[in-house]
Amino acid sequence: MRLWASWLITVAATALFVAAVYVVLPGNSRLAVEGLWPSLRGLPESQAVSVGQAPVETAAATAPPKSETSTAGPQGPRGEPGAQGDPGPKGDPGAPGAKGEAGATGPKGDVGPPGPKGEAGPAGPKGEAGPPGAKGDTGPTGSKGETGPPGPRGEAGPPGLNGETGPPGQKGDPGNGGGGPALRVLRGSASNSCHADETMLGAYCVSAATELTATPTIVPPRGAKCSAVLNMTVVITCAKL
Repeated sequence: MRLWASWLITVAATALFVAAVYVVLPGNSRLAVEGLWPSLRGLPESQAVSVGQAPVETAAATAPPKSETSTAGPQGPRGEPGAQGDPGPKGDPGAPGAKGEAGATGPKGDVGPPGPKGEAGPAGPKGEAGPPGAKGDTGPTGSKGETGPPGPRGEAGPPGLNGETGPPGQKGDPGNGGGGPALRVLRGSASNSCHADETMLGAYCVSAATELTATPTIVPPRGAKCSAVLNMTVVITCAKL
């Protein structure tokens, strides 16, 4: 069937249905003539009926006439809630609220365990030398230390200069004329020795200032010497055997 023919049949059936309803309704419920023409033109005031469908009566045609003195009836029971609809789209965030007042200070917490020891940091740059401090007070005198061990013996010094000849001694008592050895004592110099035909019987060192004695150094074969540092002279006894 052509499209324009189906629309023509639909419009004709709608017009026949409206005319039939107008004839069936009582006089006070009939539609106004001026309202019929829009229905025949297919405006939204009338419901279009397609070919093959039964005509549907409108609410205005099936509703009983309303009395001017009628009152509203009692409210009916509440119906069952419908199924929950799909969630709507997310709304925009609202404006930030005003800053609240600071709360009261809470109680002091317990002291936590000590943390691990950190690694040593790098050495800082060397600082400038500070000004010298004031001189401190003299400390107390320390205790006397122990006597140290004697040092090694020093080397023999060079022989000193010959001393001046001393005054002649006193004359001795005359001998007994025996045949004993003739003795000769040498003194007054730091070193001395007996003659080649004599024998050195003994030698020692003596200081003229303190009369201290010390052991001399033997100079073979018949000599001896004393330390010139201490200004000592050697005394040698020679015998002609």
